[in-house]
Amino acid sequence: MLAIYKTLTKREDILSSEERRLIKLGLAISAPTLLFFTLHPYRGDIYALPIVSATMLMAYIFFRAYLKEYTKIYIFLMRLSSYVLSLVPLLVIALYLRLSPMPEWWSPVLFPLALFSLVFMLWFVHSESKKVLAESPLMLSLAFIPLLLTLSLMLQSFGKAEVKGLQEYVKINKIQKPLGDYNLYKSYWNQYGALNFWAGVDVVGIFSKEELAKFIQEGGSVIVEGDKRLKEFEQNLPQNLTMKDFDIYLWKRWLTHGKGPNGESKFVQYFRSKNIADIQKDYYILKLKRD
Repeated sequence: MLAIYKTLTKREDILSSEERRLIKLGLAISAPTLLFFTLHPYRGDIYALPIVSATMLMAYIFFRAYLKEYTKIYIFLMRLSSYVLSLVPLLVIALYLRLSPMPEWWSPVLFPLALFSLVFMLWFVHSESKKVLAESPLMLSLAFIPLLLTLSLMLQSFGKAEVKGLQEYVKINKIQKPLGDYNLYKSYWNQYGALNFWAGVDVVGIFSKEELAKFIQEGGSVIVEGDKRLKEFEQNLPQNLTMKDFDIYLWKRWLTHGKGPNGESKFVQYFRSKNIADIQKDYYILKLKRD
């Protein structure tokens, strides 16, 4: 903030023409998001993310104008960022050491990559943070390449586990017809785009009892979220059908939040028990039995 204030209040040109163009680029990127939240009543969630990169770009340009005045602060912040970001490989290492042997969806490359990224990032940032001022801050990007690979591979492994059950159902049962996502309630978050991508077949929404009855009779498979929705599904079945008329496949997905009976985090509970069911939730895929 101090660098921005000094740059804006000094009469002489602090920024070069190229840097001023980058500031204009940052403002242009920010404009649609600022306009949207100015005119639209919706607030929150992840929709402000487009402005983050623009803000970081502009802040860096202003800060770089006074880099020589804030050398010690710059070095401190770079080293501090490496400490914070080291939590990612440390999490991977802790999971591996505590929960090994890992499930089949866990990449065998992930643990050694996390070890390397932790050591390399901390060493590189500490050894190069002073030298980088005489060269280019872009040099420090090398320190975070293994970290980004670790994060990417970790998310890929978790994503593989998330869709494993759905993909197995489609493959084993040779599903070619669209899957139906049970959605007779208005509070349900739309996930059709993600499900279409994961399943490998089309996924359509089912929004009424009439659509549900027709979809079931045509031999479609219906995805239902959790035990509560499964009871609703049973209540909304046509009168000539019961749950005994269905083949039911259990699909395990990640539980993204929640606490146990004692108020303890589900993730902490899993870390102690090593029972992966502690951080999973049940989805059901139902299909009418055929004689």
